[in-house]
Amino acid sequence: MNANRPDLTDAGGPLYAFQLVSPLGPLCGVVSPSGLCMLRFGTIREETAFAGFPEQTQILLRVHAFYFGDASPPYLYLVAGTPFADWMTALRKYLHGQSKQLDIPVDLRLAQTPFQRAVYEELLRVQPGQTTSYGELAQAVGKPLASRAVGQAVGRNPIGIVVPCHRVLGKDGSLHGFAFGLAKKAALLKLEGVSPTSANWEREVRADSQEVRADSR
Repeated sequence: MNANRPDLTDAGGPLYAFQLVSPLGPLCGVVSPSGLCMLRFGTIREETAFAGFPEQTQILLRVHAFYFGDASPPYLYLVAGTPFADWMTALRKYLHGQSKQLDIPVDLRLAQTPFQRAVYEELLRVQPGQTTSYGELAQAVGKPLASRAVGQAVGRNPIGIVVPCHRVLGKDGSLHGFAFGLAKKAALLKLEGVSPTSANWEREVRADSQEVRADSR
């Protein structure tokens, strides 16, 4: 590792933040020796980039993050020979459509409740090319009447893409929602070979994009 980088360590071991360029936009995340703790679309400069970690840890993660380009990551030599390098390679291949598999372990330390953890663990069972619904997830975690609570847990998923909340559709096959916008949700599903299960996907994406533009004015 970088000799000038302080060791950001908590009870779960050292933490490393990164920002990654991708065809779908920049992503930022945090890894521990156990796996990926956080992954979201956006940059490390955003105020909520490392939400969930203590404030001082967020500051250090932001200052000492690794940056990976869209081709050969310029700082990969800093982590060569570690799982981190393999995980970033797998993530980049997935985002470029070169692989549908993401064999990256996860560290669910940011799951706020046992219920959220159960939902995320069940999501990990949904394979590329497959989709599920909020109702099916509720059944799978033993709470058949908790579709709304499942939706809230999915919306708070700290590890986007790898804990595949983008594979959750409405019961009618609609895209329904996604923390990072329906255009990215549709794009991720298409990367995995999922065809629209509802004729309304394009309309949903268009309406969502218009809403995002209106909110940004």
